[in-house]
Amino acid sequence: MGRHAVRSSAGWLTCRRLTSMRRPVRTTRRLLAAISAVTLTTTSLVFGGAATALAPTTTVTVPATQPWTDSSVDVSGSVTLQASGTINVGGPEGDLGPAGSQAGCVAGPSTFSGQWVAYGAPCWSLIGRVGEGGQLFAIGNGGTFPVPSGRLYLGVDDEVAAFGDNSGSWTVQVITPEPVPTPKPPEPSPANCRINVHAALIFAYRHLYIVYTDPSGGTYHYEAYPSGWIFPSGTVKPAHGPGPSSVTPVGIPAISILKKSVVETGSKACGKDANGKPVSGFGSQVAAGPHRCFLDQSTRIEQAQIPYELKKRNSNAYVYTLLNNCGLEKKKPTSDRQTPGWGELL
Repeated sequence: MGRHAVRSSAGWLTCRRLTSMRRPVRTTRRLLAAISAVTLTTTSLVFGGAATALAPTTTVTVPATQPWTDSSVDVSGSVTLQASGTINVGGPEGDLGPAGSQAGCVAGPSTFSGQWVAYGAPCWSLIGRVGEGGQLFAIGNGGTFPVPSGRLYLGVDDEVAAFGDNSGSWTVQVITPEPVPTPKPPEPSPANCRINVHAALIFAYRHLYIVYTDPSGGTYHYEAYPSGWIFPSGTVKPAHGPGPSSVTPVGIPAISILKKSVVETGSKACGKDANGKPVSGFGSQVAAGPHRCFLDQSTRIEQAQIPYELKKRNSNAYVYTLLNNCGLEKKKPTSDRQTPGWGELL
């Protein structure tokens, strides 16, 4: 109490009178808060005859005798804090709730000793930070606060050398959002494997391409286009990679995806490992099966430098060749007239 004696006697008396007048109100508020807390807890447990799922909540006691208290809670993104209780810092305002000074005192270089845990917050109020050297923020009675990732610390914004005569504590409910569950990928299964032939409309013709789906549901596409920048020119250029398809051969805008036909499903469609078992992925772990065959055929066709022709040796002939040479049914989702090149082997 003696550390705040620098205030004028008029100011001291005013603060003391205000403190005296607020005590009954504070007592009533504490009683109502306690009743409210009990009511909320009871409602959450029994309303509707079943328990209601709540966000994870940790109760932390913040003693007035030290600047910072480790909440033992790691936060990220946001945190909701609800504070209650009273402390006494031996100052002119008596018992204080988490909101701190009720007489307008703001911690700063010109307030009392000028050495406060944090500047800008109400004197003797609840403050917080994330991490040992994190940015300080005012909490007061509580609210929802954006926070970085790290350990939450709760503190009392008092003068740094004046914690020795403090007493009491605040109780803070730390409520963290329910973690958003990460969607689990589908369980690998040969039943997920499939090979489809898709058709896209490019000018008056149909551009065919193959989509392979592996045991985990991942997709890999195979298509071809002319290697020259002026259509059609150059050689047949296979284009394959993860995903359902680029469907945008160089210099040729794909207008729309039309439809697909199912060529093969199940274990026969799967890529196999060196032991002949279905395997997920599209890399070197695939030693056999249609995907391995498609990759090998694509390498052969690219190395052969086959001249690209609009109505014969083209992207549709590439798809037909892959299906034929890899022992699969030659199915496509559109008529022969719309797919020049179908039936040609590269």
